[in-house]
Amino acid sequence: MKILVMLVMILLACSATARAADKKPDDPAQVVAIYLLAMKNGNMSHSLPIYSRASQKMLAAHPSNNAAAGQQLFNSYLGCTEDRAQDMNGFAVVRYRLQDRKCAPFFLIFEDNAWRLDMTMMQNAIRFNQLNEWRFVLSAPNPYTFAFQDWQFDRSGAPYALRAPKK
Repeated sequence: MKILVMLVMILLACSATARAADKKPDDPAQVVAIYLLAMKNGNMSHSLPIYSRASQKMLAAHPSNNAAAGQQLFNSYLGCTEDRAQDMNGFAVVRYRLQDRKCAPFFLIFEDNAWRLDMTMMQNAIRFNQLNEWRFVLSAPNPYTFAFQDWQFDRSGAPYALRAPKK
């Protein structure tokens, strides 16, 4: 599903970012859509309930009031197509098609009976190259790798398609 369609649905359902962020979304993709909507609206608050407790603490230690950066992040995800959302044992990943390398996956943790963004793990496990394409830090412990079993990663952590076995 295109992220834009998801955002339009949330915009229609919620008239303000704060009210959208206060709702408990049912699935990880909804949390990501609410996060991107908050970025679009320049809501850089570290205390949004869509963030895990550890993420709120990290973001509070590094406050940002750069609304333009949030809007730029939102715009960068507009052209990306969600590949899938997958969860396992209290962890979830919302990832985008392999060709959408400028759209990093989102990691979420089930905390206090809700899915929340795990920005601390994203900060530790994801980096970007000079073309703003994401890659994994392969040395970082990562409980979210279950969602990438159908992809391979080169030595720098860049993803590519798993080759079909030769017959």
